[in-house]
Amino acid sequence: MKSAFWSKLRLAALSALRSAAITTVMVFVVTLVRAGLTVAFSRNQRIDWRVVVGMSITLGLVLFVFVFVYLLIKLFLFAPAEEILDQVDASEGGYEMSGFVAMQYYALILNRTFLVFICPDGVYGWKVEGPVAANNPRYFEPYKEMLKDRQLMRSPTSVHKLAKLRGGFYISLSSMVSVDFDPHPKWGMSQIPHSGRIEIRQASGKRTELILLGSVDGERLREAILQGRNVHALV
Repeated sequence: MKSAFWSKLRLAALSALRSAAITTVMVFVVTLVRAGLTVAFSRNQRIDWRVVVGMSITLGLVLFVFVFVYLLIKLFLFAPAEEILDQVDASEGGYEMSGFVAMQYYALILNRTFLVFICPDGVYGWKVEGPVAANNPRYFEPYKEMLKDRQLMRSPTSVHKLAKLRGGFYISLSSMVSVDFDPHPKWGMSQIPHSGRIEIRQASGKRTELILLGSVDGERLREAILQGRNVHALV
């Protein structure tokens, strides 16, 4: 446990240090250029190096602290899922599942991302990301790759545990009243590629909208959810 803690601490520190170093150099160069232009046009022969260096180092330190804390929190929040994934056992005799990556909006402007698994008894959602911006439109690709992991996709026990983690969900097939697919783009998605959205309505009246990230056959996905089947098995 102690080894895992220091490993996460080291990873967060190195990533933060890299970001801070790049930012410090960039700020130094930009500040130096601006100071040089000011000197040239004002015919002032002096550049206050203390200001240039001080500003660069200060901004670099601020970014280091911000990135370090952010990454450390993210790494520790992922720790329970990491433990489950490390113990995946495909020999448990489970059925083969299929899945997709989806985004969901909440609180008007916030979003979260799920890895959704289609099982015979319903759909299980594992929350893999909190709010994300559009500056990295293909951020979800690593999660799509996880759907190709045959061990994970044949281990329903692991999937059930992942869905029980904070932010996850389970919608039973018996509670579904309807599953609809809307192929139209979702407003506010910017450059993030998506293939429309699936809306699941339950007998309780609750509606769950899942925006399909990447290239997905929404109609086949809708059928798979309703039938509790492997989407790859559909003709």
